[in-house]
Amino acid sequence: MPQKRFTIGITLAGDYSAGKTYKFLARVYDPVTGCSYLSKRNGNVGHPVTDSNWWQKDSDGGVILGPYTRDEYDALVSGGMIDDRMYYAIVDN
Repeated sequence: MPQKRFTIGITLAGDYSAGKTYKFLARVYDPVTGCSYLSKRNGNVGHPVTDSNWWQKDSDGGVILGPYTRDEYDALVSGGMIDDRMYYAIVDN
């Protein structure tokens, strides 16, 4: 039986703070630039939103990744790319 596929959504994290630790797909707003940014990985602390190694400018305000199979999603979680306690999944029927 084929696995169902689902998508991963972002976590809204409020205004950017250099002292806060952000996880993969945390979305922050930077009042200095007037833009929103998405964290590219877990453990993102102290990196300015202009550092493209750690942040991606959020052009549309709501990025959804996927679809992923359960095995693909589990690999992202076990590899530390996402924290499954912070993100939601929408199952495609």
